[in-house]
This record gives sequence, C-alpha cells and structure tokens, in this order.
Amino acid sequence: MRGLGGTGMVAGIAYIFTPLTASGSAYDPSGFDANLRYVAPVLMVGFLLLPLIPWIRHGNRPWILIGLFTILLIQGTVIQANWKFHHHLASIGLAFLVVGVPALIVAGLRRRISTVAIVAFGLVMLVTAVALGRVRENYYLDHRYVTASRPPLGGGFRASPQWQPLQDWGRKQSHQRIGVVGRASAFGQYFFYGTDLSNHVQYIGQQLNHGTFRPIDKCGLWRQTINKGHYDYIVTTPKLGADETVAPPESLWTERDKNVKVVIQSGPAAVYKILGPLDPATCAQLGAQAHT
Repeated sequence: MRGLGGTGMVAGIAYIFTPLTASGSAYDPSGFDANLRYVAPVLMVGFLLLPLIPWIRHGNRPWILIGLFTILLIQGTVIQANWKFHHHLASIGLAFLVVGVPALIVAGLRRRISTVAIVAFGLVMLVTAVALGRVRENYYLDHRYVTASRPPLGGGFRASPQWQPLQDWGRKQSHQRIGVVGRASAFGQYFFYGTDLSNHVQYIGQQLNHGTFRPIDKCGLWRQTINKGHYDYIVTTPKLGADETVAPPESLWTERDKNVKVVIQSGPAAVYKILGPLDPATCAQLGAQAHT
C-alpha cells in the first residue's frame, strides 16, 4: 500500500509537467478537459487505495463511499451534455463480468455452495466474456475509421465537412509513405495509416538540438525533407495555432513543383501525389511566399 501511495504521489506530480496538461493556444488551454485522461492512472491508484483506509471500512462508511462513487460516475457520464455516451448497458455488463462475477464466486465459496456449481458458473461467464469480447473486437476493427460522424472539436478543421474527404482517402490507402503537416494532420494522422495499418505516416518537421522538433519555415528545406523521406503523398492542413480556414504555406511550397499532382483539394487542406524529386532551386520563384 505504501508503494501504491508513493506511486500515486509521484505520478500526480509528473502529470502537472506533462506537455499536454493544458494544451491549446496561449491563455486558452482548450485541451485541459480532454487531456485529463492522462491523469487516469493516478485516479485509478487513488480510487483503489481509498476503500482500504481503515477509518472508511467501519459501519456504513463503505456504502457512503459507494454512493459517492456512483454520483461521480453519473455526473461524469450520464448527465454531461458534451458526453454522448451510448453504451451504458454494455458498461454495466462489463462491470458485472469483471467485478460482479468474481464477487459472486467468492460469496458462493463463503456460503459453501457446491464447488461444481461455482466452477460451472465461472466457466459459463468466462466463455460469455470471450465471445462478447471477440464480437466487439471485430466490430471495432471494421468500423474504427468510419467517417459517419465528425469529432466535436470546438469548431476546428477536423469538425468541418472539409476534413472528411481526407479521412475517406486515408482509409483507402495501402502500403504508401505519407507525409503530413498541420494541426488536423497531427491529431488525426491515424486515419492515414489505412484500414490495414500498412502505410508509413510521418509528421514533417525539422529535428533540432536537445530533441526539439519544429516546423519547417523555408520552402527549400521543405522540399529537401520531402525528397529525403521518399514520400508517395503529402497531406497539408492548417497550421498549429493559426486560423484553421487558411491554407498553410506548405501547400504552396508543394503544389508549385512540376513533380506534384493535386489529388484532393478540400478547403484549406490538400493531398498531393509526389511523382518525383522536388526542386528546391525553384523556390526562389515564389519570392517572399517561400518563407513563413
């Protein structure tokens, strides 16, 4: 218990220094609520240790604690307007299989119920859990990248209809090298791995000292990086921290090369097919637009 307590304290302190603790633009930590998931391990340790405190284990206090946990669960899922959760029955069933079944088995042993009956019950529940898990696994693998609904991301580009053509295109690709850039590509790049996960997807930037990774700010370096990466496609989306209705400079740097073909143009985003090496020397023809 002391080890768990120490682990929880260290993890809680570490969470404060996690880079995405309060992500978002300056003075607008819009990602704070979504990124609370990174503190979930700390909460799990805390919820595990809390019922083991001796003072809580006397009288009606355990039931009071269960009631508080229930209220917390309802508050966090059922009545939240921005949490569209449609799997309450499935969650209850999972809780029964994971928590209820072992508890019933322990209770049966204490009441000296027939060992054969308890073993049979356990085996039936185990087979049921495996069967249901397999069904859900197959459903997830078949529907994980379906574009039926857009993520409600507060008006960002990925919450717009213009993102869906890129998402649909990414699902259909196979065994391709795809370079991506921009906020939507950063947070939605998993779509570009394809349904068979065979694509090589890489966010394009420049590696600097001490492990830092920064955007490329010059056309020539951008094209050289694409050539070194041997990409088949480049996906450009609006820049991080910029107006998400404006195309990034990387779009201009890419499409103005003779060895590039536009595959998709969807608002400020685009997908480009790389037909051959790009020419950094022709960046000078873009003038001031060759720099961010």
